[in-house]
Amino acid sequence: MLWMLAALFLCAPADAKKPRVYTAVRIDLEGRPGLCPGEFQRLDLYATDDAGKERKVKMGRWKEFDLSWDIAEVSQKGGLEMPLAPEPAWGKAGTLKASVAGNPALGASAQLPARYDCDLALTRVGESGAGGAAGERGSATAESDGGDGQDGADGQDGGVGPGLEVRVHLASDPVSGVDVLQVGVRDLVTHESWNSAIAAVGGHMAISTFGGAGGPGGAGGEGGSGATNYDGGKGGQGGNGGDGGLGGPITVLVDPAAMGSIGVLDFLSVGGAGGPGGVGGAGGQAFDPGEPGQAGPGGHEGNAGRSGPAAQVQATAVGPLW
Repeated sequence: MLWMLAALFLCAPADAKKPRVYTAVRIDLEGRPGLCPGEFQRLDLYATDDAGKERKVKMGRWKEFDLSWDIAEVSQKGGLEMPLAPEPAWGKAGTLKASVAGNPALGASAQLPARYDCDLALTRVGESGAGGAAGERGSATAESDGGDGQDGADGQDGGVGPGLEVRVHLASDPVSGVDVLQVGVRDLVTHESWNSAIAAVGGHMAISTFGGAGGPGGAGGEGGSGATNYDGGKGGQGGNGGDGGLGGPITVLVDPAAMGSIGVLDFLSVGGAGGPGGVGGAGGQAFDPGEPGQAGPGGHEGNAGRSGPAAQVQATAVGPLW
């Protein structure tokens, strides 16, 4: 009999958790008034048991609670992430609810809405230039010096930054009542579009189009090996890096009511970085008394691209974007 009891004890799961009886639930958001787009917050949840002791809910106990947020899903580990797009949070109070599973009356709620006094950025980049081909190795033949390595090819220039069309409308946040700029950006090359919301006072958003980076120069080919008593070939020169592309054009269409708040938006058209020069090829090997070949010189870095034209801002009727 004692043997059977011992066997049952040993077979019991070591990490088994007994269900607890809860009498109260509390949410702690560390005093945060809201989240900016893309910002993450870990939910701290506290529960009081029937012995009157409040404990922080640990990972293994999350399944004992039902969690909801009227903006996005709450992860299984209590993670909250504000969507990058403004539409899911627009007009919502950010109500967060936590209750004991199966007992919605025993729970707590808190508010975690979207905030718009944020620092946002949207950047589009032109295509990078292709890299230059590497030079071929120099020849190695009997009774002669090694052949020189072939020079690497130059990298190609980067593409022009994509043109952008920006639309701006002034709206009132349905939750807080603060003035918010609704900003829509469309890439005129790929035809992709994005919406953002930024506070007309206290927010900031940078909208940029960069020229593509210049392609790297190809590496110089290695010098060929010299035959016995002959010198090794010289390494080929590295190819030059391609020049960076020109910054793209930006057209901004602003509703007249939003024109006075346009200062919270920055429009940047920046040239792409020049491509790095290719490395010179190594000199070819030689056998004594022959001399090894000289290493080839490296290529030059490409020039940075020029900035594009200043953004063209036009006052015109722009309706709500969502």
